[in-house]
This record gives sequence, C-alpha cells and structure tokens, in this order.
Amino acid sequence: MTKLKAWLVDAYTNLAMVNYPYPTNFLADLPGNPVSEFCRQLEPPYKSPEDLLIGLYRGINLYVNYTGKTKCVNFDEGSDGLGLDGWNYQVGPCPWKETRNGPFGEGSGT
Repeated sequence: MTKLKAWLVDAYTNLAMVNYPYPTNFLADLPGNPVSEFCRQLEPPYKSPEDLLIGLYRGINLYVNYTGKTKCVNFDEGSDGLGLDGWNYQVGPCPWKETRNGPFGEGSGT
C-alpha cells in the first residue's frame, strides 16, 4: 500500500507540473488542463464508496493511459522517469510535509 500511495502522490505532483491549458506529452500524453479533467472524474454525487474509487481510477487513468495505448502500469517504476529527488527542495515548505500529514493521512507527507 505504501508504494501505491507514493505513486499516487507522484502522479498528482506530475499532473500539477504539467497543468497547461493545451495538450502536452512532456511527462505523459495529457489533455489541456489535466487537473480540471482529473477533478471532473471525482465529481459527486456518489451512490456508493465504489463510485468514488471508480472516479479515482478514471482520473488516474487519464494520467497513465490518456491515449488508451498503455497495457500495464508498473507501480515499481514510479510515475515518471525524471528522478524528482530535488523536487521537495524546489517546492519549499509545504503544510502537509511539515506536519507529516499528506493527502493520505498520517505519515504520507514524507
């Protein structure tokens, strides 16, 4: 589960980095405004908890398989090939990093 959480955080970060108003293929083939497109997949109403998970799947699929050509996603490889070890330094102080409470709760902000 830890690998999945880390992968999702990387994917969210990458979407934010390439949130251009036009289609791009810098990190992945993406539509214009990919963050808005991702969020659109998560819009309520949800009839069940599974509906939220389906929306999350659709949003993540936008990042990993927008073209429909990806056959398999390998979570062990990370969500990009950039080697973002210096990203935390560039971003500077981040509220969830300081409290160690990331988007997935206690300890996920590391």
